[in-house]
Amino acid sequence: MTTLQWKSPPTKRPGRKPSAVLDDVVGKLQRRPGQWALVVNAARSSNATAVFKRRGCQTRSVILEDGGFDIYAMYPEAK
Repeated sequence: MTTLQWKSPPTKRPGRKPSAVLDDVVGKLQRRPGQWALVVNAARSSNATAVFKRRGCQTRSVILEDGGFDIYAMYPEAK
């Protein structure tokens, strides 16, 4: 059985929010439409593609020997 420890969680550390980091990456992809970029190295899950797809990118995941995934993304060229 787990022993309970009565304590508050640590305070949040200041820094960039994950969405701001993603917006920055997608902004860079938008400036080079049609070009693939490695956006996440050694992700634990191929589900990491979803955050880029929601922002309009095309994505690919590549399985690594250790079971991780490299995530590639491209912002599509305008038609």
